[in-house]
Amino acid sequence: MREIGTVPNARDAQRLADYLLTLGIRSRVEAKEDGSSIWVYEEDQRERGRQELEQFLSAPSDARYEQATQQARRLEREAAAREKRYSKNVIDMRDRWDTGRLGRRPVTMSLVAISCGVALIYGFGNSAEGIVRLSELWFRIPVVADGHVLGFAPLSATLQGQLWRLVTPIFIHMFPMHLLFNMFATIDLGSQVELRLGTWRMLAMVLLVAIVSNVSQNWWVGPNFGGMSGVAYGLFGYIWIRSRTDPTSGFFMYPTTVMVMMLWLILCYVGFFGSVANAAHTGGLAMGAALAFAPTIWRRLNL
Repeated sequence: MREIGTVPNARDAQRLADYLLTLGIRSRVEAKEDGSSIWVYEEDQRERGRQELEQFLSAPSDARYEQATQQARRLEREAAAREKRYSKNVIDMRDRWDTGRLGRRPVTMSLVAISCGVALIYGFGNSAEGIVRLSELWFRIPVVADGHVLGFAPLSATLQGQLWRLVTPIFIHMFPMHLLFNMFATIDLGSQVELRLGTWRMLAMVLLVAIVSNVSQNWWVGPNFGGMSGVAYGLFGYIWIRSRTDPTSGFFMYPTTVMVMMLWLILCYVGFFGSVANAAHTGGLAMGAALAFAPTIWRRLNL
């Protein structure tokens, strides 16, 4: 990929990029302090791209550039449709099961390790003592007397000195199948996000989604809850929406997976599976979807 020049403002740069696309020249716009750089992907199109740039700068208001925008959107939709058809027939298992890549997804594997460690150390909270010890990770500070949890301090107490409680409920699982299903979802969804976005962005996303989902659940029913499912729904929401709004991002979600996840969400709300952290699921899903929408909204605001 080679840079062919600079356009003074972002809107004109995007109009030129759209026009180049209609000529069969794929390009990328990159913001700089003094304007926006135009890069072409193919080396053999560099000279043609530079010539078109010079013509554009000499007459940026020419009608052909305005007309090119609609055609460019059509070409992008067609390319996205081809990519979607191709993705349905190709599964890159390396991102999911290649154990040699464990080092490239430390956040995902740390979430699994900590959750399993908490389950083993606290014994899934199956005893009065285990519940009291497990309450160290609950969303709000417990009031304990004679080895029993009698209630909870207000949220303000957590905010004043024990902020870790805003996140730690995601590591609490009350029975083995709860842990197993959540860890499977975490590995599957978290690996896709971390391998594409990187460790630090993945960590930031997990923390943000965890806080939003935990706050939602506490507001809805109170502080006695736990599980990684809110984070899993956040990762699911991010991958699903990102794959729809940015087909070139590399994210992909099978339609059957979307159907199963949304059906599970609905069935949990109607009480089919008993007591479930429904608000955490919904809050996590909403936060993940919002993060996926953010780049699209930002691009539109800067056009």
